[in-house]
Formats: sequence, C-alpha cells, structure tokens
Amino acid sequence: MMLSFNKIGIIGRTTIPGVQDIILNLLADLHQLAVAVYLEATTANSIKQHQAMILPAEELGANCDLVIVVGGDGSMLNAARILAHFQVPVLGINKGNLGFLTDINPGNLSEIDKILAGQLQIEQRFLLQATVKHNEKIINKNNCALNEIAIIANVIPHMMEFSVTVNNSLITKQRSDGIIIATPTGSTAYALAAGGPIVHPTLNAITLVAMSPHSLNIRPVVISADEQLSISLANNSAARLVCDGKVCCTLPAASNITISKYPHKLQLVHPLNYDYFNTLRSKLHWGKKINCTALAST
Repeated sequence: MMLSFNKIGIIGRTTIPGVQDIILNLLADLHQLAVAVYLEATTANSIKQHQAMILPAEELGANCDLVIVVGGDGSMLNAARILAHFQVPVLGINKGNLGFLTDINPGNLSEIDKILAGQLQIEQRFLLQATVKHNEKIINKNNCALNEIAIIANVIPHMMEFSVTVNNSLITKQRSDGIIIATPTGSTAYALAAGGPIVHPTLNAITLVAMSPHSLNIRPVVISADEQLSISLANNSAARLVCDGKVCCTLPAASNITISKYPHKLQLVHPLNYDYFNTLRSKLHWGKKINCTALAST
C-alpha cells in the first residue's frame, strides 16, 4: 500500500473513557505500516505503554504531515487553534457527544488505513481572530477560534450595550447578554443554540447572533467573512471575550473588538465518502419520527 502520509502525530483527550485504548490500537496499527509516529506530550504522559516519539502540540504541526485527534469536537477545536498555523491536515476520531468535526467512528478504524492510502477529502475551514483595543491601545490580540468568538456580559443574566459596525458602517446598536460571531463551522454549535442559521462550510460568511436581545426586532445577520467587523462596548458595559468556549480576556467598558479572518485555515481530513448533509441528518436527527408513546410515559 502506497502511503500518502509518513509522519503522523496523535493528540488524545485521555480523560474520556476509552480514548487510551483507541490510541493504543491506533499506535499498533501505525507501527505495522512502518510510519513515524509522534504522541503529543500531555497525551503521552497518560499512556504507559507506547513506542512513539513525544513532541509538544506545536511541534507536531511543524514535524508531521498528518495529525490524528482522538476525542470530541472540543478536542478538535483545541487542536485546530494550534495546528491551523502549520497547514498540517487534521483527522478526528469521535469519542465525544456529537462529532461534527471528528468523522471516524472508533469501531471503524479501518477507515484510517484508506485515508493513509490517499482515499480522502481535505476541506479547508477558516478561523476568526480578535484584537482588543482600549483607549486606542491594543490590550489583547492573537486570539483565534474555529467555531465562534463571543462577547458576553460579565454577569449573566445582565444586559450590556454595544454597537456593531462592518467596514465602518453601523449595523446596529443593541442591549443584550452578548453577541456570537460564528464561522460556518461554528454555525452548528453555540450560534445554533442561540437561534442562528446553519451555514454550509464552503460559504465565505460569518453569522452575527445576538444573545437574548432586549428587542424582538434583532435577528441573526450573515455577512461576508472578508468584511472588517467591529464591536464597540458602551461606557457602562464591561464583558468577556470567549473563543470556542474559552475565556480569552476581560473587556473593560468602552473597549473596541475587531474581528477578522485568521490568516491560516484548518486542513480538515474526511473519509472519501464524507457528506456534510448526511452528517447534519445524523447528528441533528432530521427526519426521525418522534416516539409519542415513550414521551407520554416519561
């Protein structure tokens, strides 16, 4: 078998039950294929028996031509923020709840052999980055997110006031618990839960979704991802900047947050038979009949 990848890194969320066993099985399979295998340092510390070389996550991106992430979508989000800069293809094995980003089922690891032989799709997913200014000085930058960047009031529930502009053109001034700025990848995550639309991952667009706005007229807005987006907090409103669910920094009142595309894209690996709409049907249970008898008995 002619291999497309010869230096493979592995990152795993070893606190999830079953992940260590999957990694050990994966290591055994890869060693039989005579490829160079590297374990991310934190992952390696949790696995006692292995013969892989150990590298920090950042060095996996620089030294590998494929990185396999074993865990859930959260594990993939963490890996994406580190690895996108290196343009290394990333493949996910799903041990989480949904698995929008981690395609491979743990019971079907034979799919990986096909991917290593070149039977795959590689899809580019863009990330967002945020720069924070206060009193005309940059106080925080280099934050990136694959799913979404959210600006959230320090206390929930608590209204905050802010304005939203695109290319210096005002979209809205509003009072709400915050705002979610989502990529197409993130349109099935936090933004969807807040009432935003599902956006196909091939579209060059971002979605702005207000969180519990104090107006029935505020609706999600989809704009080009190439636009320059700016959020300006009012003088009486402090907040938090949250990237893919992780608090990046606090935002003083009257801060200005500029959000734009991150310069590097995630190279997301899929099996050859991957279909986005099949993933939506499966994960969101579209077309499934509701069992009214089971509901009545609960």
